[in-house]
Amino acid sequence: MKKVKLLLAASLVSLAGIFAGRAQDPYMSLKNSMPMFFNPASAGDEQDTRVAVCYRNHYPASGNGFATYSAAFDTYFDRSNSGFGIMFSSDQLGSKAYSYNTLSLFYSYKIQTGESTSLRAGLEVNPYYGIFDPGSLSFPDMINPDGVTDPNSFPYDRLSSLGIDFGCGALFSSKAFEAGASVRHIGSGGKNVYWARPLRLFVQAEWHIPIFGGPVYRPRTGVSRYLENSLLTPLAFLNTQNGTTLWGVGAFYHFLNFEAGVYERHNTDFNAFTTSFRIAFFSDVMNIDYTFDLGYTGKNFRGLSTSSHEIGVVLKFSR
Repeated sequence: MKKVKLLLAASLVSLAGIFAGRAQDPYMSLKNSMPMFFNPASAGDEQDTRVAVCYRNHYPASGNGFATYSAAFDTYFDRSNSGFGIMFSSDQLGSKAYSYNTLSLFYSYKIQTGESTSLRAGLEVNPYYGIFDPGSLSFPDMINPDGVTDPNSFPYDRLSSLGIDFGCGALFSSKAFEAGASVRHIGSGGKNVYWARPLRLFVQAEWHIPIFGGPVYRPRTGVSRYLENSLLTPLAFLNTQNGTTLWGVGAFYHFLNFEAGVYERHNTDFNAFTTSFRIAFFSDVMNIDYTFDLGYTGKNFRGLSTSSHEIGVVLKFSR
């Protein structure tokens, strides 16, 4: 049994090296909850102080899938036209046997290019700490008939690494349109080969289309009165990292204090698809956002058990 465990552990270490050395960022759906994850120029973009938390569970039915935990803070200073932010994120796999942890710092500068248009530039400093600990794994011979798991007495090497990389981005905003692009993990690599991540490029554009004139329209009767502040937001995005490119299109509909929508993302070979369903609640002091992902590979539906859940909460404080 020890030989089997030794071979399994060696395979896990090799796999971790291959996986971590060529790892990609976790895919996150909730741009409204964690905007700095997508673009450092988003730091302070709402000109309010925000505190946000987000949790994403990939394939929860597997029991040992990916889980991503994130928390962020950002604010804006009018006098310097500058936004500042900080974000903690932890990706965990296999009962925490593998984890990638970051504490990122963000800075953005806003240029008012017109009465209702602006351009932001942002920078990111991203210290990271990676851990691979096979000793936290449980093997079949450790589980007793009563269900109690014995401690792992077989010695395994624990690998860890501390490093830093950088990111930058730009964001153009107007009342009717928003577009941005960012690059993450600039300078990643060197001796931190197990956890260094390749460059990631993210580009997104979205349009804000008022329904019935948006806030200007004031219907007094009928169902249409609930549409007076509604917006339709079509969007498109591209995410590419480590030779994998994802394209996405979708739309969200905002009415009263709610938003609902759906979008589709796929790879360039069009043999893997994910459909994301999103619902959100917005107020002056808090946002609650939830996304459910359904996946397809080829013509096969991967099933509810291999889909993903993501929830985010944002608290807003006026200055």
